[in-house]
Amino acid sequence: MQNTVVAILDKIKSSLSKAKRQGYSVSYDLDIDIKLEDANAVYLNVEELIKINNLQTLSKEAQAVRDMFLVGCFTGMRFSDYSKLTTDNIIKKDIHVKTRKTGERVVIPMHPIISRILDRNNGSFPRLKSEQAFNMCLKRICKKAKITDEILYERTIGTKVVRKRMKKYELVTSHTARRSAATNMYLAGIPAARIMLLTGHTTEQSFFKYIRINKEENAKTLSEHPFFN
Repeated sequence: MQNTVVAILDKIKSSLSKAKRQGYSVSYDLDIDIKLEDANAVYLNVEELIKINNLQTLSKEAQAVRDMFLVGCFTGMRFSDYSKLTTDNIIKKDIHVKTRKTGERVVIPMHPIISRILDRNNGSFPRLKSEQAFNMCLKRICKKAKITDEILYERTIGTKVVRKRMKKYELVTSHTARRSAATNMYLAGIPAARIMLLTGHTTEQSFFKYIRINKEENAKTLSEHPFFN
């Protein structure tokens, strides 16, 4: 994947910079510049999240995956954070977390759906297995919720551009939760600066990479703006 190559190059450049700071002779004659490409990342809108929340006859494992995915979708946390939540993280009606990746402290208001998740789990957050098992189960859950819109998948693999049509549920992963939270909050009119205080993003550039708004949604939102009325 092209984005994997970019990540490896970034690590190599970081290692070379560290070597130079430590006094080693470093040559920068080889200049490789590969850009990140759109990863075909999807988000789930509020209507789709409600469909997932309303699913019945789930196995015990699937219910735990569904519930914790929704916690991620209404907090904006990474899997490494929302999968480890306990009731100790709840103070009054807020969720307090020190993020594992950056050490950033965030305070997130508790959404009513999270309150209902706690109620149906006897006041606790469900425990999860591995992230790989989580993702496999999550795809089955989204398929059952009929999240089956067709998405054009386009990625560079090696030197070839691969294009194929996929069902939306096939592209949903644990990280879709964080992307869905940021996008749905933004579409609801919450200022980007306030959402960033919840997600822990420190720059608008990194934050807006998470916002997945297509041209139709953008046009619909702008149609309600005073300029177009």
